[in-house]
Amino acid sequence: MIGYLFMDTIDFMFMVDFSISFILYIVLAMFFVVDALIHIMIRYSSDEHFHSKYGTFISYKTVAAFACIADNIASISYMIGAIFSGNERLLDEVVSYFNLIGSVGFLMEACLSMFGWYIVKHNEHSGENDNLHAYAYGCSVVGALLYSAAAVLNFFVELRIVRLTQIGGDVVYLIDSILFCACWYRLKQKIELKALEVDEEDYL
Repeated sequence: MIGYLFMDTIDFMFMVDFSISFILYIVLAMFFVVDALIHIMIRYSSDEHFHSKYGTFISYKTVAAFACIADNIASISYMIGAIFSGNERLLDEVVSYFNLIGSVGFLMEACLSMFGWYIVKHNEHSGENDNLHAYAYGCSVVGALLYSAAAVLNFFVELRIVRLTQIGGDVVYLIDSILFCACWYRLKQKIELKALEVDEEDYL
């Protein structure tokens, strides 16, 4: 998200050479695709099979599957939009539609991921009960909402307003990434502490 924040801010403040921004946006979009693929591997290597209170058919794995699908559709749409932006024969509306599909996909993924966390949090066997995750997932939803708003505004208002909205989304997503890093660090500490306790029990 640092890359998007940097590029969107530069585009907002200055007139950047199109060829440079075109290449950088494609590279950033490719990172989104790689990130989405990594999420699939992480979520399906998880041992969490928790069910929600709405029925046993709504499990964490089911929600995670739909979140991964939405994330991959969104990432690929963003990459296609970035690639097509360099084709002068295509209308700007075509690129805008791909960006809209991408932003809506990210919003769906954020909402589904938050619901998946809710399932885990309310499972009696889960220790995931801190508010840090709630703030992180909340920022994901807000960031995706701002991206979606920017994609819709792109059809109606001037580019500077769209860029400003995108920058707002970039800032929220950057905060979101920092919060998730903090969540990961907390989880790592819990796992290490639990492993240490097990080792001590075995020693005794």
